[in-house]
Amino acid sequence: MCDSRPPRPPIDNTSHQPGANEIGSNYVSLPDSVYVTRGGTILRLDAATGRILREFPVQTNADNPDPRWGYLAVEEEVLVATSTPMIVRADAPAATTDDPAAEPSDNAAGDDDAKPGIDDPLAPAKYASTSRRLTATDRYAGRSLWQRAATYGFRHNNIAIGSGKLFVVDGLSAAQESQLARRGVDLDAYPSRLLAIDLRTREERWSTSEDVFGTFLSYSAQHDVLLQAGSASRDRAADETGAGMIAYRGSDGTLLWQALDRRHVGPCLLHDDTVITQGEAYSLMAGEPKLRRHPLTGEPLPWAFKRNYGCNTAIASRHLLTFRSAVAGFFDLARDGGTGNLGGFKSGCTSNLIAAGGLLNAPEYTRTCGCNYQNQTSLAMIHDPSAEMWTFNDLPWDGKPVRRVGINFGAPGDRRADNGTLWLEWPSVGGPSPDLPLTTEPEQVDTFRRHSSLITVPPEGDGLAWTAASGLRGVRRIELTLAKQPAWAKNYTVRLHFVEPDRIEAGQRRINVRLQGKKVLAGLDIAKEAGTMTALVKEFRGVAVTDELLIELAPADGAVVAEPVLAGVEAVAE
Repeated sequence: MCDSRPPRPPIDNTSHQPGANEIGSNYVSLPDSVYVTRGGTILRLDAATGRILREFPVQTNADNPDPRWGYLAVEEEVLVATSTPMIVRADAPAATTDDPAAEPSDNAAGDDDAKPGIDDPLAPAKYASTSRRLTATDRYAGRSLWQRAATYGFRHNNIAIGSGKLFVVDGLSAAQESQLARRGVDLDAYPSRLLAIDLRTREERWSTSEDVFGTFLSYSAQHDVLLQAGSASRDRAADETGAGMIAYRGSDGTLLWQALDRRHVGPCLLHDDTVITQGEAYSLMAGEPKLRRHPLTGEPLPWAFKRNYGCNTAIASRHLLTFRSAVAGFFDLARDGGTGNLGGFKSGCTSNLIAAGGLLNAPEYTRTCGCNYQNQTSLAMIHDPSAEMWTFNDLPWDGKPVRRVGINFGAPGDRRADNGTLWLEWPSVGGPSPDLPLTTEPEQVDTFRRHSSLITVPPEGDGLAWTAASGLRGVRRIELTLAKQPAWAKNYTVRLHFVEPDRIEAGQRRINVRLQGKKVLAGLDIAKEAGTMTALVKEFRGVAVTDELLIELAPADGAVVAEPVLAGVEAVAE
């Protein structure tokens, strides 16, 4: 049969641009309404039906015969928007206006005819990172509350709202300032300003022109802290700031702390009392590096998260950071449990893994991407405790004594238990981890792996289904290094995790176990004591360890099956 359809055009990614990473959001979703820009109109849509409830046209002016809306945000009943997106023209002549600091009218209704005064080098655009005007409107009645024209421009990602105030920078990025300076615009006389504006009246609460450099503002209403920083990262605007942080008290502009030379990858996320960058974290109140406890040694070390390759930047919910890590990925904030991947699909070049309302939402946002992944669709997931989820933990181990660790034989990754134990996979296959030196006899040991849903955990036991789901078969000797310090010794509680993975009868596999050369189990019959595919834990206290924990396993006399099995070992310093 002949296919008469025209051939599909080749994939063209030449129009790829940072999207909302650069221009900010052009829509807002609320329980009752969705607000979205459509050229020179903002539409208010019914959230349930999509029916148009109201239209908000942009106010035309002589300087811009085809005005457009730019960025949108909503705070309570106030719709905040920018209009007249603009770019710095590469071929613009020198500036001709004498007063680049002309202030807008005080008319709260926004009857504003002021011209910012640097029109020659700036040109309106359909989409841009910066807009000329800022407006506030009653989102239900459509009544204009106020308008304000910028001296230079309002960068969309430099707008933060909270506690009845709107924080914004009226200025340009360092790259844009450099372009304008080459065209003769006097920027020194009228420096960029950071403003705090009353959201409903447009009254200026406070402002500063000292050290205004940021391209990304964040505000914590909980702690009343405003953070000026940058957002330099892959797949964001090319002129983003990549260094410097300043924190202010939001109510009055008091300087709380500053780190002007601090280089970071952005945007910065305010998570309770922590500033999370796209790697490290700092105290929101003091600016100092945040520390964590090493899960193995308990020693303090700088907080950080790692991920695999990929575009986009992390966003946060209460319990998760979500991002692209090759595929869709996350970092477990709740347990400090490492980085995990959700296979089969990638997240967008702009972050689109949104945790809200008990769901992890992933609207499809990869249509202009040339990466090949199996699933290209919108989806949403709910938390299922029975689902296996493995992580990697790119943490160093410097040889200091281990206080708590679990070794999960045959597992596909790491996982942190409710009691705080970080279970490390062995052999290591799922990504970087603080892998402790471990040797076995024989050197090549057979591993088995089942899904944890097939494992039974007795109510009175303290086993873990996902630990018992995998293990070693035929291992005779395990040496696990717990310290690299000479003449170091400590007592440990050691828990050996067993499972009978094969369909054998009671009495066929019987195991003798020695710890540090001392026999602790004689003729252990897992099938008889627990049954097949059932977690079984044996605990031993006061095990003296000098640098290394030694575990020896051997078939007991009369055993039909001569291959000892072991699922995992947990060592906790006493």
